[in-house]
Amino acid sequence: MKNPRVYGFILLLSAVLLILVPWLLFPVCGVGRYASEAMGPVSAHGCYKTLVAETVLAAVMAIVAVIAIVAPRRTIIKAASVLAIIAAALVILFPSSITGICKMQTMPCVYGTYPALIVAAVIMACAGVWSFL
Repeated sequence: MKNPRVYGFILLLSAVLLILVPWLLFPVCGVGRYASEAMGPVSAHGCYKTLVAETVLAAVMAIVAVIAIVAPRRTIIKAASVLAIIAAALVILFPSSITGICKMQTMPCVYGTYPALIVAAVIMACAGVWSFL
């Protein structure tokens, strides 16, 4: 591709998608329309810990993508793509094994947020592999 900034824009879009999934598109328990005063301290839930972890990962990826857009050198694009692949692996690992999500199958984090995070991670990994090649 003639314009290497396109890779940075694709990585930035995938990072923004990763931020939007647990906050707006498929909110976890205690956020948005699933917030309830009867739930108690939300920060104790695994879903909320996953939300924070995914948001931090996406924010780091967004910063790296902006750097790749501003300074589109080959080494920066390669480093950003490797970081995107690592971040995509962590996005899958956080809800599945590191922080976890709700154990009840009827909770929105199980049937909505978790599959959406997997899809967003696959998109980010594909963007990382594509920009690396």
